[in-house]
Parts: sequence; structure tokens; C-alpha cells
Amino acid sequence: MKQHLGTDIPLEWQHGYLHYTEANKVYSSADIVIGLQNHQTQLTQRTYEILGSGGFLLTQDTQEVRRLFTPGRDLVVSSSPEETLDLVHYYLNRPDKRDGIRARGLETVQKHSYKARADYMIKTLNNTGIL
Repeated sequence: MKQHLGTDIPLEWQHGYLHYTEANKVYSSADIVIGLQNHQTQLTQRTYEILGSGGFLLTQDTQEVRRLFTPGRDLVVSSSPEETLDLVHYYLNRPDKRDGIRARGLETVQKHSYKARADYMIKTLNNTGIL
């Protein structure tokens, strides 16, 4: 993680494998979840999982993050390891701001749920006369 965060993560902070069905508990209970993106034009599935679990997400500032979410409203973005550490310190000391962003992120991500996407596809198929 040093290449992304500018510092090593202490071994005592690392807890090994976590079954995916338990991940939502970690995302929703952590003060801040740092979620890295793999690509400028795509989002990781973890982005949706963190926000959908009610987690506070601090992620990289990419065009795709900005296309689908509003930084400072739904999640927080960083452009450098130094900025990431500054943001962690800032938001750890402001739980009220964290909770507001956490709640708005959960609300915004709902339009990206499987149900919402399936409803959109069915509506589109109906509107085009395919169904």
C-alpha cells in the first residue's frame, strides 16, 4: 500500500481473509474505508458495496467516480497519498460530517442496485417494443 498511501500499513491493522458475506459489517462499522480504484474509467465493485453498506468511502479522484457520485456529498476523493492522510485526519475528527456523507452515499448508490438496473432494463425493453 505504500505506493498508494505513501506509508506502510502496520501489520496489527491487517486481519487477513474476510468472507464476502461479512464485509458489509466491516464497511458499515469502520470510521473510514479507503477504497482504491483500478482504472480511471471504471469503478470497482467494492465502491458500490461500501456505499451500499452505509460505509464512509475515501477513494481516488477519478473521472468515473465523479461521473457517478458527487465528491464531498456521497464520498470523499483524494489525488495523492498526502491528501489521503490529511483527509483521514480531518474526517476522523468530524464524525458529524462523516455521518452526513455516509448517509448521502447510501442514498445515492441505491439507483445503482441490481433492482434499479433491472427495472431500467425492463422499462427500456418495453419502451422499444421488445417486450
